[in-house]
Amino acid sequence: MKYLPIYFISLILSLIPFSVLASNIINVATYIEPPFADNVGGKYVGRNIRLSKQIARHLNKQINFIRCPMARCIMMMESGQTDMILSVLKTPQREKFMSYIEPAIGIQQMPVVFYTLKSKKFKVTSFKDLHSLLIGKVRGARYFEEFDNNTSLSTIEVTSRGQLVQMLLKGRIDTFIAREESIKPLIDHDDYQKLAISQYQYEVPVNGYIAVSKKSYLYEQRDEISTFIKQIQATGKLDKVYYTDP
Repeated sequence: MKYLPIYFISLILSLIPFSVLASNIINVATYIEPPFADNVGGKYVGRNIRLSKQIARHLNKQINFIRCPMARCIMMMESGQTDMILSVLKTPQREKFMSYIEPAIGIQQMPVVFYTLKSKKFKVTSFKDLHSLLIGKVRGARYFEEFDNNTSLSTIEVTSRGQLVQMLLKGRIDTFIAREESIKPLIDHDDYQKLAISQYQYEVPVNGYIAVSKKSYLYEQRDEISTFIKQIQATGKLDKVYYTDP
């Protein structure tokens, strides 16, 4: 049996357009935020991970999770370096470079809160109380319009929620904005007891969406993804995949 020389095989592979190879893989921009996505023992887990795998299986494609802070994830979606991102809020700015898949995959019911230290005397009982505080937030994240668009607040941006927790515990910020479900997994019980949740909370439910980059090959399959989401939503499988945490 004759074998083709290695250099000849390499030549054949080099002639295959990169776009053909790339179109077999979905690169998912993956920000760490339990319970949506986490990395445990070198393995990605969470709601976004499970649903991404279902979509890839339906489209007969491989999946590649690219870990990035939220701001970096959004930049990679804009440039087309990643194809898809999950559980993101819809904003006019993001719609310029991302196509949001209907229907929404989930409704975020948990309120947005402000964490402070119990040892501090001040309390956050209204939005107005925030004006005198240094507030930590995740770069690139969106919370609610009144907060996101307010230019008079004193804020400091970091790349992860874990950083926010440590900065508050060390007294480097007065408060930070987050949802309780995303903070509890990041901190041990004793340290969590040092934190207080603000009386003022933003409790309006918001939709979370799948979005695809308008510069990705996957943009041409957005209708197919939408149809698939509608199908598994109608059968109840979407809730089982997305909300049933192990």
